[in-house]
Amino acid sequence: MIRWQPASSQKEAAQKTDKRFDEINVHLAKVDARLEAVDDHLKKINTRIKGLSQDMAASLQQVVECQLRTEQQIDTRFTRMAICLEAMDARFDRIEATMATREMMVPA
Repeated sequence: MIRWQPASSQKEAAQKTDKRFDEINVHLAKVDARLEAVDDHLKKINTRIKGLSQDMAASLQQVVECQLRTEQQIDTRFTRMAICLEAMDARFDRIEATMATREMMVPA
């Protein structure tokens, strides 16, 4: 049930209500400003994260390339070692063949 109020008290009530709404609007404006600041900060963070992500991808690519070069160098060295060992085996085979032939020539 609505009570009847004199015009002056209705004005006062309206003024109090208006004042309260003004206070709420001021408070909401402050909250909105803080949210905008947080949003700007998050945008900066996202930009930085994207930059770091790109840096990490580039660094990882460099590591992969270095690893592949290192593996290729190791393979090349092992191949050279295998060639040297094969040459040594062939030489030992010739020496053994020569010694066997000489043993056959020398009378006992």
